[in-house]
Amino acid sequence: MTALGTSDLPAISNFSAENTREWVRIARELGVAEPVAVQPRYNLVDRTIERDLVPVADELGLAVVPYSALASGFLTGKYPSSDPAGQASPRAGTAASYATPEGLAIVAALEEVASAHGVSVASAALGWLRAKGTVPIASASRVEQVDGLLAGARLELRVDEIASLDAASDAYAGTKV
Repeated sequence: MTALGTSDLPAISNFSAENTREWVRIARELGVAEPVAVQPRYNLVDRTIERDLVPVADELGLAVVPYSALASGFLTGKYPSSDPAGQASPRAGTAASYATPEGLAIVAALEEVASAHGVSVASAALGWLRAKGTVPIASASRVEQVDGLLAGARLELRVDEIASLDAASDAYAGTKV
């Protein structure tokens, strides 16, 4: 048997906690490579994985690499209305669905954190995910957005800022929007 390279190690996407645990059990039983990471949807307006998948990932030593880190752009602050009319982005409809009083309170909390650090709202949202021990996936539709994404990779939030964002998004902890 040859040694596995890093490109030979599997990761799993959108599996429940139970199915993740089962995948690992079967991999161990068969003596094949176990997954090294899980890729769920996770952000400040969708924290459902905290209830069950995060504890399983921690227990099994799996990295959490969330997608939709910016909730289809809502957590950039550029969708302040629940009406997607006039928005050019194909994600505007999904992003607008988060523009509830609770969702807008999260954006306001992000704006406060972002302002304290001199970064964009998107950077603050990514910084929160990093503070949660994840490696978020985010995309840019324009070159000028890349700096904000990179700033999110370097941003170190204070404990009180993490607590503030947690509190602002408590309505979304353990529930699916």
